[in-house]
Amino acid sequence: MKSFPGRFKTSYSGFVIPETGKLFTTKPATFNYETTISSIREFLASNPIQEGKKYVIIMDNAPWHKKAIRLIADEKREEYSDVNEKVEFLLLPPYSPDFNPIE
Repeated sequence: MKSFPGRFKTSYSGFVIPETGKLFTTKPATFNYETTISSIREFLASNPIQEGKKYVIIMDNAPWHKKAIRLIADEKREEYSDVNEKVEFLLLPPYSPDFNPIE
């Protein structure tokens, strides 16, 4: 099989539930705050959580992550209340390659 000499770009959003090791991925066409929020909603829809409990989602400092967090958690916009009720966000410190090996 001949290999392609160029580079392909493939985008994935991934979620892992540590207790079960279950992996959930989505494949957005691009990364922005809208696709980030959509990926979170897809995850929540396929992995319901008990009433009164929340998932903790760890994100890096990508601009689209920071905007999604600002809209959902900081500004608590009504259109994102479904996510805000079920998720707490934890941002990695800036420039932390030890925590984010892809960098």
